[in-house]
Amino acid sequence: MREAHHPPVLDRLAIAALLREIALLSSLERGGNRFKARAYERGAEVLEKTEENEVGTRVREGRLTELEG
Repeated sequence: MREAHHPPVLDRLAIAALLREIALLSSLERGGNRFKARAYERGAEVLEKTEENEVGTRVREGRLTELEG
């Protein structure tokens, strides 16, 4: 029997680090939108402050966007 394929899972801190990198790159972009960069920063901050199990639960339930920030 074949095992179900599941994509690799990143933890919330790894995702937050990626969001910060996107924020930095977007702020360095010529004519970059500082509001967009700040939104990525806020997203990173929210993930860092949220419990790991809460993030996982919200992702599974399709409710990640309900986090404040």
